[in-house]
Amino acid sequence: DFWLIIIRNRPRLDLVDIIDENTFKNCIKLVNETIPEFVKSIGKNAFNKCSLLIKIIIPSSVKSIGNNAFDGCSSLKEVIIDHNSTKIEDDSFANCSSLKQFFSKWILQLNVKMNNNNENK
Repeated sequence: DFWLIIIRNRPRLDLVDIIDENTFKNCIKLVNETIPEFVKSIGKNAFNKCSLLIKIIIPSSVKSIGNNAFDGCSSLKEVIIDHNSTKIEDDSFANCSSLKQFFSKWILQLNVKMNNNNENK
C-alpha cells in the first residue's frame, strides 16, 4: 500500500518505502529534500517538473531511479547518491538545466583509489 500524507500543504517523504510514478509531479513545495533510508525505489516521473527542487539526497537503500524521475526540475543544482548499485534509468535527470553537481560516494571512492594508484607508480 502507498500512503502520501500532506501536512500544511507540504508532502511528506518519510511515510513511504516506494515513491511511485508521478507521486510528486509538478509539486512546488519540495526544495531541499533527503529521501528516507527505507525508500527502495523512485518511480517514473516521480519528481517530474518539481520546479523549485534545488537539492536531492538519495540514500543507499534506493536501488532504482525510474525514467524521467527528475526530468524538468529546472532549479535542481545538486544530486547526491549514496550508493554505487543504484540503477539510474534513461533521462532520469533530463532537462535539469541548473544541475551543476552530481555526487556519488562511490565515484569519490573510485577517484581516491585511482589517485592513490597513480602516486605509487
